Amino acid sequence: MRSPCHLTGSIPDALRRSASPRPRPGRAPRRPALALGLFLAALFAASDAAAQERVNIALKDGTSLTGTLIGFGGRIFQVQLETEQAAGAAPRAAAGLREIPEDAVATVIFLNAPGGPEAAPGGTDAGGATGPGAAARGANLLMNGGFEAPASGANVPGWSPDAPQTTPQMPLFAIDGAAASGRQCAKLEVGVAFGVAGWTQVIHSVPATEAVRIEGSIRTEGVAGCAFLAVLFLDAGGARELAACDTEELTPVSGTSRDWVRVALETRIPPGAAKVWVRAGMHGTGRAWFDDLALMGVAAAGGSAAAGGAPAPELGAELCRNRGFEEGTQAYAAGWRVDWPAGLPGFADQPQSWPRFSLDTNATPDGNTAFERRSARIDTSSAAGFDAWTQTLRALPAGAKRITVKAWARTKEVTGGGAQIVVLCRDPQSAANSGQLAFASTPDDRRLAGTGDWRPLELTLDLPEGTREVVLRIGLAGKGTVWFDNISVVATDGK
Repeated sequence: MRSPCHLTGSIPDALRRSASPRPRPGRAPRRPALALGLFLAALFAASDAAAQERVNIALKDGTSLTGTLIGFGGRIFQVQLETEQAAGAAPRAAAGLREIPEDAVATVIFLNAPGGPEAAPGGTDAGGATGPGAAARGANLLMNGGFEAPASGANVPGWSPDAPQTTPQMPLFAIDGAAASGRQCAKLEVGVAFGVAGWTQVIHSVPATEAVRIEGSIRTEGVAGCAFLAVLFLDAGGARELAACDTEELTPVSGTSRDWVRVALETRIPPGAAKVWVRAGMHGTGRAWFDDLALMGVAAAGGSAAAGGAPAPELGAELCRNRGFEEGTQAYAAGWRVDWPAGLPGFADQPQSWPRFSLDTNATPDGNTAFERRSARIDTSSAAGFDAWTQTLRALPAGAKRITVKAWARTKEVTGGGAQIVVLCRDPQSAANSGQLAFASTPDDRRLAGTGDWRPLELTLDLPEGTREVVLRIGLAGKGTVWFDNISVVATDGK
């Protein structure tokens, strides 16, 4: 059975998609909903057994429903209800078949059935703890973190694939003997780029510490994308994500690694967190192996939580990583993400409305040493939404009061809102407004449209009190093609 598997509406996704210069409250995400429909259609076309999964469905009006997913057709969820919880109210027993239109759904989580990881041998949960707060500091909360327990195919004690094994085009999950230590490790193979796939585990007991540390060993072969470990915090109902982070920005593992790469990440536990969801995953195509995974409660990191305690940078220092997009593989820029992973190279049968993200070697100006070999490119034929390359800056200088972002952009037949910079200031520990403190975008009269050679963009924003991280997005609102290069982010004391 699958551990909780989020299909749409996660906080990181919402952040990346909600920063349109002209947000439309209540409007459903245009492409994630399509991805959810395709995923469920494949799931139910493959097996009748798949139609008996217990799920938690969060609706956009704040209602949370738990029950058995009977079917999905005509973009309608059919759920045999068990409980229903209105926004701000206590859960109550419910019965009967409920039909729910897909456009009313914010999040779908597949739950563990009895006998799965939630009910591991010995009366412990998937993390090996005996109840809330029972996890000791330094103890490994993951069940079977070394993948040594006897397994059958993708049926691995403590772990669940988060993509259905239905067709040869879907990701393949297996246990492999080429381990970093011990006898076995987990393997993930993706032949046709799927988006994000991985081995997942839910921990039903948050440690009584200020932070957690996830670590593990990763090996890759021909990965056009990135392999990573991720941590996601859920509320008690499991329907709302409170915070999420992964090792991709700190230690990207891509291409073909000559040996096992040890990755680690420390992050603070947000208020209200009751469950932890762990993923050992990959986006893009290729093969990845995972071994010796551990999740532990630790004291709060001394510096940036996401940086594992690394010293904070100084005022005036360059904060943008891989500002020229030179690091990474042919299809992947280290330190950067995209709004819609299915727009990366290698994805089959992409609808024309999806944006395309790529790294272009033919658009950099000749003779300009500020621009090197590659630039980031976005192609889109849809006028709706805002598609962007994204980087989250979690290590900010002490005393930072103002941030200035600069970029160079080139456009071709751009219509609509144009090429622009968007900045979000966040406090992941705040429950208010999903932690978002401030938002700014390039003024209308300075956005770039039409067809033109390389031109500068610049945006300055005063940081609100309590800002712990800054989300940088450089992208396109409207149709056309845009290239970005030579990004710069500098924080000052505002004087």
